[in-house]
Formats: sequence, C-alpha cells, structure tokens
Amino acid sequence: MAEPRYVPRSISAGVILVDPHGRVLMQLRDDKPSIMFPNHWGLTGGASLPGETPEQTALREVTEETGLALDLCEAFRAYYFAE
Repeated sequence: MAEPRYVPRSISAGVILVDPHGRVLMQLRDDKPSIMFPNHWGLTGGASLPGETPEQTALREVTEETGLALDLCEAFRAYYFAE
C-alpha cells in the first residue's frame, strides 16, 4: 500500500458580513497591480499567520480591513485544493 502523500496547506479566510437588514459589506480593493484582483469588489479576508486557525484568521482580517472587532464568527464551508 502506498504511503499517503503529504500536501502542505495554507489557510485563508473569506468573511461575509451581513447586517440585520440583510445587506452585505463589500470591499473595493486597492488599485495596485501587485495585489490579486486590483480595483475589484470582494469580500473581507486574507491569508493566515503561522499558527492561526481559520476562525482567528477571519476575525483578524475583518478588524484589519474594516476596523470592526467581532467577538465570534461561524464557519460554514471549507475548501481544500491540491496545488
């Protein structure tokens, strides 16, 4: 039987912020050619720091990108990709 191949994984989180009226907060990304999807609308989120869980990454990214300090978040989906 073949040994399972180790696949390194990196974590990132995307956050959908919905207010009590059902409105979704979107972010207009900077118009810098060095970033992914410059000058496009997107959701809050980003890559994890070493040792962070997906939930910790999500909460940190929301604070960094919006200034909002959330107490908790609820994960609803995880995606795994082979590089």
